Amino acid sequence: MSIQTTLPEGSLILVTGASGYIGAHVTKQLLHRGYKVRGTVRDIGKAEWLSTDSFPKEATNSSLELVILNNINDKYQIQQAIQGIAGVVHIATPNTFNPDPNETVTQTVEFVVNLLIAAASEKTVKEFVYTSTIGAATMLPAQPGFHFDGTNWNEGARALAWAPPPYTPDRGMIAYVQGKVEAEQAFWKFFEENKPTFKGNTVIVCTVFGPRLHEKSNSSTSAWLWSIYNNNAAPMSFFPSSIFVDVRDVALLHVAALLDPSIEGARLPAWGYEFNWNDILKILQQLDPGKALPAALDNPGGFNGTTDVAQAKHALKRWGGQDDFISLEKGVIDTLNGPSVSG
Repeated sequence: MSIQTTLPEGSLILVTGASGYIGAHVTKQLLHRGYKVRGTVRDIGKAEWLSTDSFPKEATNSSLELVILNNINDKYQIQQAIQGIAGVVHIATPNTFNPDPNETVTQTVEFVVNLLIAAASEKTVKEFVYTSTIGAATMLPAQPGFHFDGTNWNEGARALAWAPPPYTPDRGMIAYVQGKVEAEQAFWKFFEENKPTFKGNTVIVCTVFGPRLHEKSNSSTSAWLWSIYNNNAAPMSFFPSSIFVDVRDVALLHVAALLDPSIEGARLPAWGYEFNWNDILKILQQLDPGKALPAALDNPGGFNGTTDVAQAKHALKRWGGQDDFISLEKGVIDTLNGPSVSG
């Protein structure tokens, strides 16, 4: 039985950051469903593996094309990328972790707003999906009793991110988080004020593990697992606990947010399973007994937050045939069985 979609098969979809950790999986999902993808990348040469290794057939028959988008304020680059597009999946984001909010926050907001403005001028655009993060909703770990209902915003990040200089390196993560807060808020403000003809959704992504699509793909948060596996405890200092979601589930939920007529105006939570770093260590110990690993954390606690994932689970079933999110154990093991990351 065919699934009703907002966009017909063969439609051209813009995926920003197509060579990235999440972007590559979204690109794969769309191509395998018969859609055409125009992927933006910062460097064609570094992203060439998408065309030569992962999707050579699709590159040959023009189902996949890569375009340069390395300047978020270059209106020509953005307009060329958006031309003739039916749907936008905006995943790319400034991720240098520059601690100066005047750079990081401003650029993150400008990126999404510039794309929205361009999309509004292109009559072919019908759907727009933005990749947001749990950090846009709450600090990690969440306060006890926190429940994400689609109206929550991380109110605590602003004061930390916009505190006066010096902008020391340890402030890079909070500047990144505040950038995502303000960018998603700008996304919804654009819809409220401009009433574009296209529909919009955001996907609220948590801590993402799972195998990279290719050894040259950006490693993103999957690198944290490799660091811990290589006896480097640094990632365990970022936060004690969070919510895990597999990158393959994240990709499916982006596809659903783009193509499912029942999902509109949603902040779709990509929330799999609560975990702390000791849970990760237990899985790694079982996977490779005797391997030297970092010491367990003392009383890492739990994430504390909840949300209603019924809509997300329905989407996983409808678009992936899955009854539930991929388990933490499978996500961790598959990450380590995939392309390795040094560190």
